[in-house]
Amino acid sequence: MTKSMPLSQAAAQAERVAVAPAKINLVLSVLGKRTDGFHDIKSLAVAVGLHDQVKVSLAPPGHFELQCNWPDVPDGEDNLVVRAGRCLAQHAGIDSGARFELTKSIPMAAGLGGGSSDAAVSLQLLNELWQVRLSEGELMELAGTVGSDVPLFWCLPTARMSGRGEIVEQSTMSWSGWAVLVIAGYAVKTPDVYANWNPKDSDTSSDPAAIDEGAELAIDQVLRATSADEIMAVAVNHLEHAIEKVCPEVAELRTYLAGILGVPVRVTGAGSTMFTLFDDQESALQIQHMLIAQRMRAEVVGVGNNATLRS
Repeated sequence: MTKSMPLSQAAAQAERVAVAPAKINLVLSVLGKRTDGFHDIKSLAVAVGLHDQVKVSLAPPGHFELQCNWPDVPDGEDNLVVRAGRCLAQHAGIDSGARFELTKSIPMAAGLGGGSSDAAVSLQLLNELWQVRLSEGELMELAGTVGSDVPLFWCLPTARMSGRGEIVEQSTMSWSGWAVLVIAGYAVKTPDVYANWNPKDSDTSSDPAAIDEGAELAIDQVLRATSADEIMAVAVNHLEHAIEKVCPEVAELRTYLAGILGVPVRVTGAGSTMFTLFDDQESALQIQHMLIAQRMRAEVVGVGNNATLRS
């Protein structure tokens, strides 16, 4: 039998507000397809200084409402935030409701993890607001049922990911610096990307053990690196070819960017956002200004331990 929080108690509760950071994947290796239809991955993700804001307050029992500054954001069960709220209420055996207000800066379907980050923050805030009192470990386990990437946001600014993405371990990276994010604006759906992934996109041997070994080596190299050049030299995303099949414009733009910048350019996650790294903010800002002059959307953001910073 479920129980609801009395409205008198609701009136005494303050709303909860927090920021939800974006992420980029410096390493994303796909080991192979699983029997459950998901894919096993190995990844190193880092927080970047681009954030949404999530505000939650109490609503009548069983009622979930979402408002967002972007009209294209779904406001029903397709939204991970609403799904997270219902999941927590069901897990806790309560029928409390919630109102969510999202102020988004992280683009959708861009590979930056905005929806997953919003869901993670919503779980944390509702755990406080509803006084459910789940531990962080319990919340992370529950988060994995909401979405594969959702547990990641407990372990940033730097985290290793494995399994289908739900197994997360906090890590420490030696380097901190800046990224230029080129936000292409193409909405790329993750299921479409994985449906177009081919084992040869990961390794010509198609041997999961060899791919895993290569991923671990790349992750270790990134964690020990002391410069942006060292990191970009080993950064990898096995989903890039699949993304470019789904959205050929990504391939064209990435080739163009690499040519005019003269540095490696990677795609993050299963989206269309591209990035390259810099040791100092001034160099990143120079590139940003050049790209903006060419009518591209480019953001300069702190990376890793600098992730609270933005130009």
